[in-house]
Amino acid sequence: MLGERVQKMPKDFRVAKKPVKFLFVGMLNTIFGYLVFIMCIGLGLYNSLALLFSFIIGASFNFFTTGTLVFGNVSKSKFFPFVFIYLFLYFLNLVLLTILERSIDNPIFSQLILIMPMAVISYFCFNKLFKVCR
Repeated sequence: MLGERVQKMPKDFRVAKKPVKFLFVGMLNTIFGYLVFIMCIGLGLYNSLALLFSFIIGASFNFFTTGTLVFGNVSKSKFFPFVFIYLFLYFLNLVLLTILERSIDNPIFSQLILIMPMAVISYFCFNKLFKVCR
């Protein structure tokens, strides 16, 4: 329904608004994933396992919100490439989290610091995916 309305918009308008929509939908997705991470840490899970659960749960949620609200397409053919990008982002995030925790002994604060850099990287990855899969 919303995806159909997005598809009917002039292409220039959609392209110009995409980064702004990605930012707002990304904030929703980030808050969701970060809350899952905090819950997992609160349950006593190791940082890497908490991050893994937040990425797994977040990937499904994010696929539908990003695909529908930003790119106007949640084609099943995009799900597995989306998951592969999420795996890449997970391992990159895990490496950066491990490095950062050597200086800051607080996984919740360390992950908070990584939110913005990871959001920028994810935008470029997902934008490329949805362009390639059109």
